[in-house]
Amino acid sequence: MSYAITGGADRDKFKIDTRTGVVTFTSKSDHDRPRDADRNNTYDIEVTATATSDDGEHTRTATQDVAIRLINVNEATTGILKVTDEADRIVFDMVVTNTTLHTREVIPIADEDGIWRKTFIWRDGAGNKVGEGSSFTPTSAGTYRAIAIVIDSDYNRKEIISQTVEVTAPVPAVNIAPTLTITRPEQPVVITETTGGAVTGRIDTGIAVAAHDPEGDLQSLIIRSQQGGNWQIDDRFEVRNGKLFVKAGKTLDYESLDNPNGEITLRITATDAAGNNVHRTTTVRLTNENDPTIVNSLSIDGLVNGSVMAGTALTALVDATDPDVASLEYAYVWTSDFDKEPLSSSQSFTPTQPGTYRLAVMAIDRTFNSF
Repeated sequence: MSYAITGGADRDKFKIDTRTGVVTFTSKSDHDRPRDADRNNTYDIEVTATATSDDGEHTRTATQDVAIRLINVNEATTGILKVTDEADRIVFDMVVTNTTLHTREVIPIADEDGIWRKTFIWRDGAGNKVGEGSSFTPTSAGTYRAIAIVIDSDYNRKEIISQTVEVTAPVPAVNIAPTLTITRPEQPVVITETTGGAVTGRIDTGIAVAAHDPEGDLQSLIIRSQQGGNWQIDDRFEVRNGKLFVKAGKTLDYESLDNPNGEITLRITATDAAGNNVHRTTTVRLTNENDPTIVNSLSIDGLVNGSVMAGTALTALVDATDPDVASLEYAYVWTSDFDKEPLSSSQSFTPTQPGTYRLAVMAIDRTFNSF
């Protein structure tokens, strides 16, 4: 027995095994792309079977029309979906909240049955729907995935799921405090105290001051000194080009109670825009110069309108101050017109005869400077 395809509108689409009669398509069949003559996925052929006698002398044939119906099988939906960040980079680890996420088909989503509709949704780690569309901005920490929902032409539904993206709350930026370094010279610079005037020109103390802020928002340096037991802003000093200077026009007093032993203790503070600050202290040493004695008044007790009767005691009264000492010592010299030699070196003196008398007073400070 042998078989052959002998007719039919779609005979060219098939082949037959002549021994078994098994009919197969000559090329891949696709329900969604029918190739039969009337495009209805029913293929018409005619099959003829031939029987031959053992001696080969006689044959018999039979012919039959065959309709082959191609049924539809749901084709797999294919493709790979990834989540990308705002720069269209695939997210492999994590992003912070309020980052807009997007979908990208790294392998385009396709279905041989044809795609009727494709939509995107977003789900959280619990599977709850939290967004729609190809973009989504998570506002809270957690895990999220994008899902492409595909409906093919036969209304079969398939989901293509992206990688899981971890979203974390942003870590608040830590503002680093500035740094401040004060370097004293190997040979300390001694500043002369001002007496009877002010500093005429800016004085370099030799002290180096270096301030730096990692964020670049360093504010002006503040210089304070001990004044009355408290740290007060001291405008006598300034930092210029990394050096500490005494400003011109300022006074420096060795004897001030705020400067024990002539040392001015300064506290320099560096502050950034966030309010972080750091401070360091340093000292400026003054030399002690002789300050002039100030005589407020000089008078003689016992005079009446500048005169006195012989035998009346007179006493010198001196009101004087000196910044160098708490109290002054005085030397007194009483003289007259009729005697070249001093008459007395005491504070008090009693003239014994008529005449003109004079008093000289010398004020002496502890460093034995006199006035």
